[in-house]
Amino acid sequence: MKKTCLIIGILELCVMLVCSTSQTLTVYPAFPSSCLADDLLFDFSETQFHFVDPLDNWFVFKFKVTNMGPNNLLIHTQGSCNEGDEAVGFPLLAPQGETPLAPGESMWIKMAAGGAGFCGCDPNVLQTVTRTFHIVIQDNNANYDSWEANRVTVEEEVQIEVVNRMTLEGDVLIQGMVVDEQGSPIPYAKIDIAGYGVNLPRACDADGYFSYSIAQCSAYFLTAHEMGYRPTTIEIDGSDVQDFYTIALEEGSPPLSVSSSLMNKIEGNIGFWRCAATADESKLLLVNGMENWEDESLKDQSKLYLLDTNTGEVLWTHDMGWESWSADISDDGKYVLFGTTLEGFQTGPEGFVNYIRLIDGENGATIWQKEITTENFPATTTGEFYTRGVKFSHSGDYIFVPIHREYGYLLNTVDGSIVWHTWVGANIREIIFTQDDQYVYVPSGGGWLYKLRVEDGSEVWKQWIGTWAYVGGFDISPDEQHIAVGTKVGYLTVINTNDGTIRFSMDIHNGHANCRFSPDGTKLVVGGEGLMMQGLDGNLLWRYRSGGFISIRFSGDGRFITTEAGEVFDAYGTLIHDITSSEPPPGCYNQVGWLNSAGTRFICALRDAPASGSDIIEVYSIETASDTTPPLIGAPSQNPQDGEVLGNQNVTVSVDVTDTQTGVSEVILSYSTDQGATWTNTTMNSATGDSYVGQITGFPEGTDVQYRIIAYDNAENYAITDNAEQYYVYTVIPEFSSATILSLFILITLLVTILLNKGRKADPH
Repeated sequence: MKKTCLIIGILELCVMLVCSTSQTLTVYPAFPSSCLADDLLFDFSETQFHFVDPLDNWFVFKFKVTNMGPNNLLIHTQGSCNEGDEAVGFPLLAPQGETPLAPGESMWIKMAAGGAGFCGCDPNVLQTVTRTFHIVIQDNNANYDSWEANRVTVEEEVQIEVVNRMTLEGDVLIQGMVVDEQGSPIPYAKIDIAGYGVNLPRACDADGYFSYSIAQCSAYFLTAHEMGYRPTTIEIDGSDVQDFYTIALEEGSPPLSVSSSLMNKIEGNIGFWRCAATADESKLLLVNGMENWEDESLKDQSKLYLLDTNTGEVLWTHDMGWESWSADISDDGKYVLFGTTLEGFQTGPEGFVNYIRLIDGENGATIWQKEITTENFPATTTGEFYTRGVKFSHSGDYIFVPIHREYGYLLNTVDGSIVWHTWVGANIREIIFTQDDQYVYVPSGGGWLYKLRVEDGSEVWKQWIGTWAYVGGFDISPDEQHIAVGTKVGYLTVINTNDGTIRFSMDIHNGHANCRFSPDGTKLVVGGEGLMMQGLDGNLLWRYRSGGFISIRFSGDGRFITTEAGEVFDAYGTLIHDITSSEPPPGCYNQVGWLNSAGTRFICALRDAPASGSDIIEVYSIETASDTTPPLIGAPSQNPQDGEVLGNQNVTVSVDVTDTQTGVSEVILSYSTDQGATWTNTTMNSATGDSYVGQITGFPEGTDVQYRIIAYDNAENYAITDNAEQYYVYTVIPEFSSATILSLFILITLLVTILLNKGRKADPH
């Protein structure tokens, strides 16, 4: 690490009086510091320097920085991943914005690279390479005499190892057994061995035993699952792998049946950034805003849509004049608010000035508009003048508006006049008022979460969260005792709202983290690195390895969870239903996925819609019930039929399977050649209609084959058809049967006899 001055020098030359508190250290140097490096203490004790692709997925490199000097610093960072002196990648960096760092305070600097490819390394070539993470730290308060003295550079080498992404093979043996609640092995239970970024499906043997030698990684996840049981995940510290793991599965309760039907769909060519609902959930507001535009000339056609959640019909639309990344509706539906987002690097209409606009919630008419200028927002004199976050208080009397880049304003709703303003930093996307409107929580891109008094804007406490809260990454528990923040660059922090102390924090190995409290406030579902359920102490309850989830919702009774893609999970992490009837257009995905508390309506909205147009909003009706009915299996047919199967000839088996409630999940063709002592299972493929087709491999002549069909539905019910336990059977015959051979022998014998007799008659001797 290169520094203008040696950090250790401050420890040798300064006499410090340290006063400990829960969050800060107060430090009194013996003499003024000459440079930023003198005042910063770096801690790399929790830093990871070796990464494995693809197991680590996002490479998380972070370290702690403490202000040991007397100055109030305003820290700004920038960084790159270098090969030698050349930048070969630009990982995500947090904080994103300026960070106030008072004497004695600490912050974390974090880089997150999305795999080897983000570091100039081919992820398809097995190799180990060295890269340098290069980070420049600058004090924008300019406390020191020269430009150079206000900067310090951190350079640390890391090792990146690329392993076989198909097998993940390595030298770390992970083995164990899957058992039931009585400790009995569960034969052939499925076991997934995963890192942060990849999942390797395996299966136990007949004794419930599993083992695999996998590449070294910082953490592993073992997920055991089997039909009729609740899935269970355990997390393994990669530096402390045990000799043997026993995973106990609990039998599942009567499974939940979820069905859905499309009520309405709305077409358009502009996608949506977020949504907001009234307190009674009768109306849902959606705001046009996209990150990737095929045709930027469409931006000035952006609209607000207000939907009736009962019927799915559009009540009104409002022409915004430009896209917005933030809008809100008051709890009573009386008012709607949005702010436009034309950033400095974008090209808009000539003379365009961003604005905040208040709208009548009943008819969509404009009440007032306030341009984002220094004249209207006096503290905002530098930076880009736009907003990415607006929020009503619960009473509807106030509006909180952060103006990029530094200040947050509390406005009177009735006329937009300023009540107070305060410095909150950049990139404010999410805001939460307490239910009584006494406090407002503001997560800043500079890395601090602020709890402010609504009365005067004064600070109650602040706590480190890393950077700005991602869309769908900020939630308060129903009892308002805890607040959860999932951020850009993948921080997750749960904080006690009373005093601002951290309950737990963790890194999500993705570019973002999202979170939502359960209705009873005892658990937290987390998206970003797949889908996880965490206890309030950070303990992992279950984990589902899939994509990065953005919009996560609980039904009001906590029985199921939905994602923006329409996936439905039960409370134990089992995927039980897919709501949406069609896939989004290529390259597109849903960012909005709203579920009402009753669990009867699901509304999803597309982000980054194609300019040619598509379905941009879909409204679904949801019904739930306890599904205890197994699938219905018809009589199987085989080709060739019994008596016609020759040696080493494959046999195709077809069968019709239906399930009218949760739908068919899997159909298995199970066959045996040793009178049922062992069985081989193969998944049958869906053909036309309700038909499923599977194949039994060819066997030598004389082999007796018996088979059965097993079908599962999405509620984990299953059915078996096995011909009343007699199984469906056939015998492999030789190419010519014994009867055929005997007939041919007799025929040939007769022919030979006839020919011989004719020969004797023809011979005169």
